[in-house]
Amino acid sequence: MIGLPPNQSIRHQPLTCKIAFAHRETVTDCPDGPVTIPVVMIPTPYDELGGDAVFAPLIEDFYARIAASPIAPLFPPDLAETLKKQAAFQRLFWGGRDDYTPWRGHPRMRARHLPFAIGGAEAEVWLSCMRAAVAGSAMPLPRRERFLERMTHIANAMINQ
Repeated sequence: MIGLPPNQSIRHQPLTCKIAFAHRETVTDCPDGPVTIPVVMIPTPYDELGGDAVFAPLIEDFYARIAASPIAPLFPPDLAETLKKQAAFQRLFWGGRDDYTPWRGHPRMRARHLPFAIGGAEAEVWLSCMRAAVAGSAMPLPRRERFLERMTHIANAMINQ
């Protein structure tokens, strides 16, 4: 064997890979006829944050806190539509299904928030409501810091005063 010291050999060990296939799909437009292939589902950051099971109650809690906060006048009295927009945005932002873009178009978050006077104090109240909602949520603990970092970045980008 080239490259090995005398009296040594390569030990071959079988590979033990376990792949969970989400399902199988049949591709029908192949030149040699239909072919069935396994489809592997890779979790998105949205899945890793807990998906709809975490985000639905988190966003409800967040907007209940917003409604009781000093920045409540920046929001419509009925927060139902705002809650739906936030849920759709979070799914899109974290790589879940995109039901935001077909409904609302490109997020254009800064442009959408320009009509509202948002200073550092307002951004901080928004973030404190989000932090409290995350703390009371079922979001996995190891994922919370990254989530809140991104929310801080977004809140700061909305400051226009």
